[in-house]
Amino acid sequence: MLGYSIASLAMFIVGTSSLFLIPNNPEAVVLGLAFLGFGCGMINIPVLPDMIESVEQVYPALNDSELNNHISGLFIACQGIGETIGPIFGSTAANLYGFRHTQEIIAFTLMTYMILYFLFCGRTQIFAFNKTE
Repeated sequence: MLGYSIASLAMFIVGTSSLFLIPNNPEAVVLGLAFLGFGCGMINIPVLPDMIESVEQVYPALNDSELNNHISGLFIACQGIGETIGPIFGSTAANLYGFRHTQEIIAFTLMTYMILYFLFCGRTQIFAFNKTE
């Protein structure tokens, strides 16, 4: 959730958001891109072990190397689909709404996903973590 918060904030900074009166200059864009890289790392890195653990529970008969190969392939395939669709969506939205407003739309989308994830999935994980201490 922290990664999504940072990525959302980064999108506002990259787009030099007029809502938050961020100045429209290259330094702000570079700072936002740095934050975006940091936030995306916090989003992507924990996902793979969670995927492996979930599949291990459902298919306990799979050996480790087969399981890791399948999960890695699925992860990379989904990332490739996102990297293909993302620029198409982004350029279309930028043409329709302008770059700054498109960045704000993406930032609000990330925040909405983070809130929905917390409401439906994250709270159970946080409460389960607190009970084991």
